[in-house]
Amino acid sequence: MAEVSTEEKVSEVQQVQEDVAALQLALPVATPTHTIQASQAQTRYNEGLVALEEQDLDTAIACFSRAIFLDPDVAEYYAARGEVYLHLCDLNSAFYNYRHAHKVFPSNESFLTSVCVIAMKQALIALNEERYADSLQLLAKADQGCLPQQYIAYTRALCYVGSKDLPAALYELERAIQVDGRYMDALILKAKLLWETGQTLAGNNEMWKAHAVDHRHPDVDEFLRRMKGSSDEYYMLATRDIFMGDVKRAFQHLQVALEFDHNSTKVLLLKAGLYRRQKQFEDALRELELATRRMHEESLQEEVNRQISLTYNDMALHLFKDRLYEDAIVLLNEAIAFDKKEVDFYISRADCFRELKKYQQALADYHFCLELQPSHAEVENRLAYIHNALGVDLYNEGGYEQAQVEFTRAIHYRPQNAEFFVNRGRAAYHSADMDQAFRDYKSAVAIDPYHAEAQTWLEQFLPTKPSPALPAGSGMLDRTQQLHLRSPNTATRKPQKGVTVAAMARSPR
Repeated sequence: MAEVSTEEKVSEVQQVQEDVAALQLALPVATPTHTIQASQAQTRYNEGLVALEEQDLDTAIACFSRAIFLDPDVAEYYAARGEVYLHLCDLNSAFYNYRHAHKVFPSNESFLTSVCVIAMKQALIALNEERYADSLQLLAKADQGCLPQQYIAYTRALCYVGSKDLPAALYELERAIQVDGRYMDALILKAKLLWETGQTLAGNNEMWKAHAVDHRHPDVDEFLRRMKGSSDEYYMLATRDIFMGDVKRAFQHLQVALEFDHNSTKVLLLKAGLYRRQKQFEDALRELELATRRMHEESLQEEVNRQISLTYNDMALHLFKDRLYEDAIVLLNEAIAFDKKEVDFYISRADCFRELKKYQQALADYHFCLELQPSHAEVENRLAYIHNALGVDLYNEGGYEQAQVEFTRAIHYRPQNAEFFVNRGRAAYHSADMDQAFRDYKSAVAIDPYHAEAQTWLEQFLPTKPSPALPAGSGMLDRTQQLHLRSPNTATRKPQKGVTVAAMARSPR
C-alpha cells in the first residue's frame, strides 16, 4: 500500500473543516428560549405603558402581568403594575408589587420609598377608621428610613392617643420634637396631653414653644387669650403692691404673670422698672430685651425704647457719681440712640464732657439742648458756667481780651450773677478798658451789695480816691471758686456759693 505524504494529510484535514463550515452555514441558528421570552415580555411591557397612558387600566394590568409571567426577574414590570394599582386605589396590591420590585432590585431606593409611602397611606387610613393596632403595624412597615421620622412618630402618637395610652403618646411626641423642634402639630398636641394629665406648667411651656414658631396659629391664639386674662390679673396685683410700697411682693406677682404670659411686654416693662429703681441695671436691661420680642404686636415699641434709654441714663448717672466720666459717656450714647429727643440725656453727656475739660463737646451738646428746648434754665446755667470757666483760663494765661468775650457770653446766659461781672471787670482793667471795668463793678454791686471784692474795686474809681490799683491778691483768678455757679434762684443779699459739679448730672423727670 502506498504511503500518504504529510502534505496530503494536511490537505484532507482542511477539506473536512471547510465541509463542516459550509454545513453549519446551511443549517438555521437556534435561538435560546429565554431570549425569546425576554423579547416578548418587553413587548408586553411597552404595550402596558401605552395602555396606562391611555388610562386603560385593565389592559395595562394584563400586559404587565403577562410581561412578569414571561420574565419574572425585571423589577420595572412589578413597579409598573404597582403604579396601576395605585391608580385603582388598591393599596394592598400596590404595596406587594413595589415590595417585590425592591426584592428584585434592592439597590433602587425609589422602590423602597414607594413601599414606605404606600404603607404610610394605609396606616393613615387605618388610623382614620380607628383601627389603631393595624395602623401601628403598618407604621412599622413604613419606618424603613425613607420617610421623615418626626411624621412617623407623630402618627404613632395619634394611635396611642386613640387607644388611651397617653404616656406612650407623649414619648412619641417627644421623639418627633427632638427630630424637629419646630413641628407645630407635635408641640400643640404635647401641650394638650400635658394639660390633660394635670401638668399645666409643662403644657404651657410647650405651647410657648409653639408660639415662638407661629404665633398666628389658631390654637396658639386661643392659648394667648386665656393666658393674657390670667396674666393681667397678677399684673394688676403687682401695680397695687408697688403703690403700697411692697416691692418684694410685686416681683412675686409679676413672676406669676409671666408664667401665664411669658413675653407680655407691659409686665416685662414694669419688672424692668422695678429693677431700675433697685439699681439692678443688668437685670432691667435683660427684661427690656425680652420685652422687644412682642413690642410691635402690642404697640409698645415707643415705651420699650423709652425704658431702655432711661436705664442706660441711670447707669450713666451712677458712673458719673463715681467720676467714671468716659464710661458714663458710652452709656449716654446708648441712651440717646434709643431716644434722640430727650434733653436731659444731652445735658448729662455734656456734664461728663465738661468734667473731662472737653468744653467744645460740652458746648455742642448744651446748644443742641437749646435747639430742642429753647430757654432751658438749667442748660443756660451750664453754658454760663462753661464760658466763665473758659474766661478764667484765658485770664490766667494773660488773654484778657479773649477772656472778656467768654465772660460776656457767661453774662448773656446769667445776667444776675455778680461773679461774672467782677471777672469781666478784672479782664477789662488789664486791657486798659477802665470804662468797661467801672461799669462791670458797678453792675456787680447792684446785683450783690455785699460783694466785698466788687465794692473794693468800685471804690478805686470814685473821684475822692487815687487812680485805680489792683486790690491785694487779685492778680490771678481762683479757678476753683470761679468754676461754681449760683443757682438762678439764689438770693442776692448775701454772697453764696453756686451749684457744685457733682450736682449737675441729672435724670429725666
